[in-house]
Amino acid sequence: MNKKILVVAAAFLSAPMMAGLAQADGGYLIGKAGVYIPNDSQVDAGFNGEVGYGFDLLPGPGLLALEGTVGYFNAKQSNNYYVSAPSYRLTFDADVVPLALSLKAGIESGPFTFYVGGGVDLLFVNMEARYRSGYFGYSDSDNNTLFGGHVMAGATFDINPHMFVGLEAKYLATESMDMWIYGYPLTGDLNGVTISGLFGFRF
Repeated sequence: MNKKILVVAAAFLSAPMMAGLAQADGGYLIGKAGVYIPNDSQVDAGFNGEVGYGFDLLPGPGLLALEGTVGYFNAKQSNNYYVSAPSYRLTFDADVVPLALSLKAGIESGPFTFYVGGGVDLLFVNMEARYRSGYFGYSDSDNNTLFGGHVMAGATFDINPHMFVGLEAKYLATESMDMWIYGYPLTGDLNGVTISGLFGFRF
């Protein structure tokens, strides 16, 4: 799977919906950037980013919004092995493109809005493994598509009636991966937390 083609295709397919929804009364565009923290402590944290659109079903006081996003996050795990001579290093890199649909509900207090929500995810995963021993090394990769779900909580601050900034925490749970690397099965999940700053524009 070509990751760049996947991101461009997802953005292209979502663009007409994004434009139509954002122009409606109650529509907004949103961008998020932060960190992905896996549940597995042996896996390094990685970058998380999302762009999308939403529609507030209750324009005015309060919040009840449907929000769709396309994003990217990554994670990495490296292990050194000394059981034989020479030693070797095995590194796993996961690149993930999630499509998410969320329902958010919240309350307003002055320029602040506090919300909670949840939703479903479709995740396109590319896993690359790299083996290195001395001057010798080779790699292998596989792809998988996973279903998942998430819960979230956050707060936003209105800079003016159209622009807002905020902070959001999300917990992601996914089904197990089913991949083959170097001819051996590779399993595991992408359960973890994302913490992101966000910026939005209301129409």
